[in-house]
Amino acid sequence: MNIPSFYGRDEDDPEDWIRQFNAEFIASGRAEGVNGTLKAAFAVTHLRETASEWYNERKAANNAHLTQWTNNNDDANLKQQLINRFTNENNRRRKTDELSRMVQNDNESVEAYALRFRKTLRQATRGHALHEEHQINFFMKGLKPEIQELTRLVELADLNTAITQAKRVEGAKNWTL
Repeated sequence: MNIPSFYGRDEDDPEDWIRQFNAEFIASGRAEGVNGTLKAAFAVTHLRETASEWYNERKAANNAHLTQWTNNNDDANLKQQLINRFTNENNRRRKTDELSRMVQNDNESVEAYALRFRKTLRQATRGHALHEEHQINFFMKGLKPEIQELTRLVELADLNTAITQAKRVEGAKNWTL
């Protein structure tokens, strides 16, 4: 198994980590236990630094906390409490600001830029919708100028359309070179 550790740093996305953890846990064939108690206990072994300190403080305050891996939003549910603790308004604001300043790097493909953009978008908008037009504008603003110009020539209904069109433009540009 290749389960990554979760540190609880500002750049860490608890929902991404939970998705990775769930996939690896399922692949391991381990039993989850009643209400995911075994799964939660296993998840704890992958908490590091800030996340580990937070967990230990919560457990010291009440041993019944953080013992399950369910979809309930209560003190026993480790999964939801990780999301609640490590997703906050300051992080969301910072990610929104990062999103507005994000640019495609010189040697970065549209695909790599789009992956980075989508991850930051998820973190910036968790619990707060961002209108499709703003998503497109943020994405387009960060593209290399020569890709941006040709991508804007078509109607961009949503972010997926913008990404697909930018990839086409990049592919055509690379082909002609």
